[in-house]
Amino acid sequence: MHRFLDPDFDPNTGLLDPDEARHAVKSLRVKEGDEIEVANGKGELYTCTVAEVLKRGIRLDVTHTSTCDEPKQKLFIAIAPTKNPSRFEWFVEKSTEMGIWSIIPINTERSERPRIKADRLKRIATGASKQSLRMFIPRIEEITELDEIIKSEIPNKFLAHCLDDESKTELQHALEKGNGDAMVLIGPEGDFSETEIQKLIANGFQPVALGPNRLRTETAGIYTSALWSAHLTN
Repeated sequence: MHRFLDPDFDPNTGLLDPDEARHAVKSLRVKEGDEIEVANGKGELYTCTVAEVLKRGIRLDVTHTSTCDEPKQKLFIAIAPTKNPSRFEWFVEKSTEMGIWSIIPINTERSERPRIKADRLKRIATGASKQSLRMFIPRIEEITELDEIIKSEIPNKFLAHCLDDESKTELQHALEKGNGDAMVLIGPEGDFSETEIQKLIANGFQPVALGPNRLRTETAGIYTSALWSAHLTN
């Protein structure tokens, strides 16, 4: 059964998003009477019958609705946007496929790019959610200052930085010991400043290492997402 993703799908009207409808008719040859699924990226999944193929869309009759609960443990990555926008977009796509819950672009002292195209990133996350059959589209926040991140009440808060620090533990081990939601901070290409690192640690962020090698910002984000995915399946 073909599945489509439409965050604005209204089961009362049954009208599928125009782009999804075009793909259904032109590429997948969906026709009246066919049964399809529509997810809204917010936990609802609708089983539908194609009632009518219109000139510019599809009208569906919803025959069954199922609801998926939010995951008991969620990953939030607060990360500085990379100087090259395509690298950050790649991170958004791949971390979405691996199950990240929220991406929070952050502004730091050494940030190379203090602005993002949030709408474009949300479209990328939506497309990756559809491809990977995710029931929840990850949240893409606006640029956030570190002082706001510090106020977070997420129970497990980790800081990935590149300075030598004997108090660091491997993120993989830290995740194994924790329970509940987790936030991981990843800095810009030039890393967090020493002042930022000290302030974050003083406010409850545990310093962690991401393996033996130094990783690019976007690679660190994807590595973190992969560790989290493995953590949930163990």
